Amino acid sequence: MEKLSALLILMLISSMWSTGTSPPANDAQNFALNVLGTEYYTNSSSLGELLNFTSDKLSEFASNNITSDVQYRDLMKFLAGMGIYESTRIALIEIKEYYIASKDIKEVMYDPFLGLDKRWAPMTAKTTDGKLDVAFSVGTCGIYPPLNPVYGFNFDRWHFLSRVFDQGAYLFNGTYVPYRCNWTIDETAGEVPEDAVIYNQTLGWISPHPGERYEVAITYRCGFGEWHNGVKGSINDTKNFIAFLYAWAYRDFPGDRYYEEKIATDETVFPNVLGFRFDEKGYTVYLKSRDPLVSDLLAEKYLFYPTMPWEMYWAMGELAANEYHYGIWNINYTLIPKEEHHFYPEWDMPIDLADEKTLKDLSSVIEDILEGKAPKFPGIDWNSAYGRLGADLEFYRRYGHMLIGNGPYVFTELDAPNMIYRLEKFEGEREVLGKLLPAEGTPKVMVCYGMQNPRTVLQDILNGDLDLFMDPMPADYYRDLKWYEGKGQLKLYPKAENRYGLVLNPAHNGNAPLVVEGDKVYFNPFAVRDVRLALNYLVNRSYLAEEIPWSVPAFDNLGPVHPGEKNVSGVYELFNLSEAGNWSYGLELFEEGMEKAKLELEKQNHTLEKINGAWYFDGEPMEIILLVDNTPRYNPMDESMWISQYISKVLEKLGFRVKREFWDIYKAYYEIYKKETFWHGYIIRFWGTTPHWTSKPIFEPRHFLNLTTNITLSEFLNYLAEINGFVPREREDEDFTFAKFSHLFPNLFPVNRTGS
Repeated sequence: MEKLSALLILMLISSMWSTGTSPPANDAQNFALNVLGTEYYTNSSSLGELLNFTSDKLSEFASNNITSDVQYRDLMKFLAGMGIYESTRIALIEIKEYYIASKDIKEVMYDPFLGLDKRWAPMTAKTTDGKLDVAFSVGTCGIYPPLNPVYGFNFDRWHFLSRVFDQGAYLFNGTYVPYRCNWTIDETAGEVPEDAVIYNQTLGWISPHPGERYEVAITYRCGFGEWHNGVKGSINDTKNFIAFLYAWAYRDFPGDRYYEEKIATDETVFPNVLGFRFDEKGYTVYLKSRDPLVSDLLAEKYLFYPTMPWEMYWAMGELAANEYHYGIWNINYTLIPKEEHHFYPEWDMPIDLADEKTLKDLSSVIEDILEGKAPKFPGIDWNSAYGRLGADLEFYRRYGHMLIGNGPYVFTELDAPNMIYRLEKFEGEREVLGKLLPAEGTPKVMVCYGMQNPRTVLQDILNGDLDLFMDPMPADYYRDLKWYEGKGQLKLYPKAENRYGLVLNPAHNGNAPLVVEGDKVYFNPFAVRDVRLALNYLVNRSYLAEEIPWSVPAFDNLGPVHPGEKNVSGVYELFNLSEAGNWSYGLELFEEGMEKAKLELEKQNHTLEKINGAWYFDGEPMEIILLVDNTPRYNPMDESMWISQYISKVLEKLGFRVKREFWDIYKAYYEIYKKETFWHGYIIRFWGTTPHWTSKPIFEPRHFLNLTTNITLSEFLNYLAEINGFVPREREDEDFTFAKFSHLFPNLFPVNRTGS
């Protein structure tokens, strides 16, 4: 049946072209856009000046000009394809890390890119007795950031304690999604309403921009529920939290003690805000411009959802700004320390809501506020906080800390110095509006332990004393872990760590593939694009992954499980790339490239010849200088050594000698950038990428080595059309070979993707 269908299609196309019907005008580029499946740039005319952009310039454009997710997806495809066609960076494998869990654990929420998330995995883990024992790693002489929500959440203790505090939105599967808040973006420009306000600590809530033009408005609807002290949340928590940020983000007068430089830096959103309108369920914010352009990033940036009761923020502010006013001497409290320390000096003591000294002083401040001793702030009603502050003190007396949250779990026991935390399921009201992430936790009780020795953690998991370890195990444990998994003694959850690749140096002088360094002249085969591109087909990524069993094949710096990879995987299929490679096709490309190099070298009175399977330049055996990153800190398992051995064998099979040089990243930086030492290839670890796949371009070429790129988007599209069977109008009467036709219908005429 398939043969009959193919015959009918072939007869139809022959009939079309014999009667003068031809592919659309122009159009290799239109053809390429069609096979790419672009949605925003649907024809070549829509690309405009982008057709002349190199990947570097296109990457810069993508950083600053995205107006929609659809546009970004198209740009990702272009950058992915241009990266393959340029082939200055050839991704090889992705290294995995492994989380471990008890054999009895069930239903853990798991992301193959992020691993066991420190919030959702413990929340969803199911045990036989409803109690979850969890460990996380701590340094032997580490830095201990303070536990207060103004400082932020981006460190281990906060990550682990995040179930105590809910945010309005969370990153999930590559984008920000609603959790305690929903949002609607209105892109219809208009005039700022008269009742849209901003906060000023000397004037209160003011309306400085009525009637001015706004470009976009975002309306947030939030669920408030109860705080862990039993107090009902309300829009006043959000409104007074925003006022707190305004007060601390601006130096309103010389000597303003209510100013924190870090908050001023973080809250750069305020200059773009023309005003807020509040109601009992949320607020609408009016913006001068749509920044950032991607919708979920825009919504997340202007979402203000407090993680603690509003009066706690303002009480902490009083402790930081007015210690002497409250009779606290010889110590300078800060919301955010200037530097992180193991022991903080008294002149830069961060407020820590689990620290005994801080709690004593903060409770004293709260008691003074209850007695009416707090400074007056226009728009802030201390009287309305009296009952709340009393509940805060009662919470402190009960639990011994002031980490009063709104999340699914409450701290019941907290031993911060020894890193032991007990959490119990919160029985109060929580209003979760988002539908994609778990609203409630599964375990009734969690006990969290900070631990230093992975070997001890592993033994505790095997013994059943621990259920989860929230940090990946070092790679040198891989074989032991797989053995225990095979025996059914534990469960493994892999996570993407980083990618390894081969960087090829395209340097050359003039048109010839030559590099002159002092009195020495080097032939650089990788100055020829066909030679570089050939290596993308000549390498067998599957073989590498077999040799390094904690790895998987990769075609780019995203890696196979990144949320954005599904958008670009089709691009690699259009190149007929496969994990196993295609040696015969790659060799054909390589030989064509070397022939081009030979002709250019002859023009410069140099010779290039192949004798008995070996390449000679000017009568001397051709030697490839292959740099290998051996920075111990980044390569504890020395994957780069194994990769370099394999790449050396590939290059030797092509007829080159190979000289490997082992440099750490610091020497590489000095030799390449300072001394401009010549090299041909570099085995390097590519740094990881953001899980939010639309937040920045992630293909070209934001890595350690910034190499010049030359091909334009136009050249890439023309090439992609050519290798996928496009026949130009002027060639429509030429023989249309079966090989060309088969590219158009790969399901009917499968292409050999693995080669021999």
